[in-house]
Amino acid sequence: MAKVLKTTIDPTVIKIPMRSYLVKYLTKLHGNEYKVTKHTFLGLCIVDVLTKDYQKSPSKVKASYFKCIVPNQLCVIHGYFPKYSHFSLLEKKIDKIFKQTMYQYIDINIQSGYNKKREVKKCIEDFLGYYRISEDDFKYETAYRNYIRYVEQKSIKMTKKNKPIKTGL
Repeated sequence: MAKVLKTTIDPTVIKIPMRSYLVKYLTKLHGNEYKVTKHTFLGLCIVDVLTKDYQKSPSKVKASYFKCIVPNQLCVIHGYFPKYSHFSLLEKKIDKIFKQTMYQYIDINIQSGYNKKREVKKCIEDFLGYYRISEDDFKYETAYRNYIRYVEQKSIKMTKKNKPIKTGL
């Protein structure tokens, strides 16, 4: 009986350039390298970036990269090469998820206390500290201003939603 040799094909490794605080966020969630699957939102976003057409990588060098390992089965279906032009859109999606997660954390942990501004800033510091994101990576004041805008937009949507319908009676 003949022996069948198993051939292993190495998975494709993609280094996605993005802001340092997003790399730290994803590293805390998924480890130093993320094995892409179609069962997660991040995996679906990365699969969406793959193409079968070769594309030359851009000459821009960023300081922070997130390493993704794409299994051969996904590469056969979707392609072995990343669409480098779509990396900025991928970064925006991950940034949106990061900020939404931070806003939800603040909403859950905030107390209706004496100094609400101090409590929000403390929640922001705790959230960013958990992901080891320093002030150099993401400014706390910027996060605070973004959260205030988020709260204002949320309240505007709620007032529009709860506005009574005018009838001609």
